[in-house]
Amino acid sequence: MLSAILSAFVLASVPQQTLELDGETVRITRDPFGVPHIVAPSIRSLFYGAGYAVAQDRLWQMERNRRMAKGEMAEIYGPDALAQDRAARTDGYTEDERQRHFDRLGLRLKSAIRAYAKGVNSWVAEAKREGKLPKEFAQFGVDPRPWEVTDTVAIAQLMSRRFGAFGEGEFRNLLAFTYLEARLKDKALDAVNDIAWMDDAEAPVTVPRDAPLSRSHKPVPNPPRELTKAHLALLPKLGLADLLEGIRAFAHSDEKEFAEAHGLYTRFGSYAIAVDAQRSATGNALLLGAPQMGWTTPQIAHEIRLEGGGIEVAGMGFPGIPGVLIGHTRHLAWTTTSGLGDTEDVFVEHIDPENPANYLYDGKSLPFEVRVEEIKVKGGETVRHEVRRSVHGPVVRTSGKQWAYARHSTYWERELDNFEAFFAFYEAKNLAEFEAACRKVITSHNFLAATSSGEIGYWYAGRYPVRSEKLDPRFPTPGTGEYEWKGFVPFEELPKCVKPSRGWLANWNNKPATWYGHSDTPTWGAVFRSKRLDDLLGSMLLISPDRLREVVRDIATYQVDADFFLEPLLRELPSHDAGARLLRAWDRHEREGSAAAALFRAYVGRLREETLLPTLGNFGSDQSFRQVAQASYLWHVLKPGAKPKLDYLVGRSREQVMRAAWEKAVADIQKDAGDDLSRATFRASQMNLAPLPPVPYSNRGTYIMLAELGRRGVRSISVLCPGQSEDPASPHYSDQRDLASWWMYKPLWDSVRPRTERSQ
Repeated sequence: MLSAILSAFVLASVPQQTLELDGETVRITRDPFGVPHIVAPSIRSLFYGAGYAVAQDRLWQMERNRRMAKGEMAEIYGPDALAQDRAARTDGYTEDERQRHFDRLGLRLKSAIRAYAKGVNSWVAEAKREGKLPKEFAQFGVDPRPWEVTDTVAIAQLMSRRFGAFGEGEFRNLLAFTYLEARLKDKALDAVNDIAWMDDAEAPVTVPRDAPLSRSHKPVPNPPRELTKAHLALLPKLGLADLLEGIRAFAHSDEKEFAEAHGLYTRFGSYAIAVDAQRSATGNALLLGAPQMGWTTPQIAHEIRLEGGGIEVAGMGFPGIPGVLIGHTRHLAWTTTSGLGDTEDVFVEHIDPENPANYLYDGKSLPFEVRVEEIKVKGGETVRHEVRRSVHGPVVRTSGKQWAYARHSTYWERELDNFEAFFAFYEAKNLAEFEAACRKVITSHNFLAATSSGEIGYWYAGRYPVRSEKLDPRFPTPGTGEYEWKGFVPFEELPKCVKPSRGWLANWNNKPATWYGHSDTPTWGAVFRSKRLDDLLGSMLLISPDRLREVVRDIATYQVDADFFLEPLLRELPSHDAGARLLRAWDRHEREGSAAAALFRAYVGRLREETLLPTLGNFGSDQSFRQVAQASYLWHVLKPGAKPKLDYLVGRSREQVMRAAWEKAVADIQKDAGDDLSRATFRASQMNLAPLPPVPYSNRGTYIMLAELGRRGVRSISVLCPGQSEDPASPHYSDQRDLASWWMYKPLWDSVRPRTERSQ
């Protein structure tokens, strides 16, 4: 239980530090895991202390974060970082624009960011004097320049996009159609509608299916065939090479690949659970937040507790950005997951054939907005990079002399609205006030909240366009002016659920509500990981903190595909079949060394190929085929009663297809295990914490927080693996690695009043 963990936490002789800012005293107390608790009398002095403390822990990470956000990585990594920097500058802003974005913020947030920068610079000056700069500055020949408010702005904008901007699927869909048209002729569109569905009625949802609706909603069907055909006729005929480059450009592939190679953040995902007081075994509301942001050492997030200037909050944030992004106050706890909503479109600009510096829009020839960026390159000459923008946004890619492709986004120049929302969360004392803050969120996110009065709620937040009804939203939009966005979906019309009758809510980046579609990318389908959350929580009469910890451990290894494909297979296999015996005894968890897990994984892979490969082909590579052949797509072809428009099974029955896939899977396993299938070995995913040893089972939160909120106070536990510090010499570099390895947690905050007070 939370109380048992907290009572075992001894706060003896913890380090303390006192700072002064304009006559105000700032106290920094670090708990036994190095997490700083900043106490100060004002917003300014509070965030001065926060900047100082975070820089103590993560100064080199902050340096890399701001360089990645601004496109300045080549200055320390050389030519290998040029593609990353070009992409960052193409999609990013100038320094003057970032300053303008900062100037639009509210006074409290501006004061916090300025003070944070001042605190960072105070630590840098001290570290230089005392020889405490991270060794990487000398290793890469970098002298840390002063931290500017625009550095924080750049990181905040990048993080908003990285975890909340989606919708680059148009080129993937156009590639799929182009490939399938050559293969299937007039049946290509049928296949595309199967591959790129806009709504799956069987997909798990966060808003309970029996929850009342504030207005009438209907499922989102695929567009009529004639509309899609007319739309495709408006688009340029591109070759596969052009389309593949377009996919890379709009998916930020250069930036993500560089980040992956250099231990920076690359992934998005998260799960979250909220339980109200009536369903909770403790009688208090519970909230579990677990952002999944990949594994690095140090990790992407840091932890902090802030107290002063009307703020009292604890939780995780990003180095370089002041405040808490997932956490709790005394009154309310919240968490967020990426919403996967469509906030971007590819607009096709027609370059003016008579003046290539212009493009055609609304019957006029307009000049591209052009600037030239200079990228410094370590060990090489400065590179000049031209950045172009149209009325729709940055030009990410061109094709020959006729076409340019711009990223049109709902969040353009408004990313900092998100951080106005987070600062408003700190002041929210009930669900209504939290909802008001959610209105400010600009990129796509799910939010769950729980209050000290025992209530819970869910909101699908963000800014989503109302697109032209003349087009199929799954494909690029002609940019000539006839097909512009018609406005944005009002916040009131987005999915939400407050005080659900069943007493719990859960989200794992899944579909928000039955009636909500996902536009250009087939994200949400029947076979979706959040189903396991729903099954586990729905089976519990009362939900305790310990049960939530069990849920976290369970979902890290559970194979949800087995809920769909295992039983139909077992019905086809004879009881004496050795592989069938293994699978019948299997609990559907992919644990390290499991023979059954290895066998089932091999079977599903072969089932995809046996079912879909004969009709679709492999889209040019095995990787491309796996991306297209999603489990939900496979299920809707093979499920009982399925009547797909294409003959995927090539005249065979589903039973024949399953048996053929099984035989091939067994043969695959026997190549390594021999005839004894029980010798097959499943290799589980690992948390790569290099240079530290890895930890098994990576399908868990990068950071996990569990909070219990009641009228007498709040208790919370968390784990931030591998630790708070980036310094290998620090005791807090890896002191949470073993906690994570053993599915354990440390205390974060305990404000529950003593027993003597409770009786009063």
